[in-house]
Amino acid sequence: MTPNPIQYNFGPRSVATGNFDNDNWPDIAVANYIADNIG
Repeated sequence: MTPNPIQYNFGPRSVATGNFDNDNWPDIAVANYIADNIG
């Protein structure tokens, strides 16, 4: 397993899971409040 390059230390507020890219593998999206981005 490869390390996860995404950091969640910028005020994570919401988490969503789903198959966002239709590859049949679960995906995770984290909304970061302070950084105003999604990782």
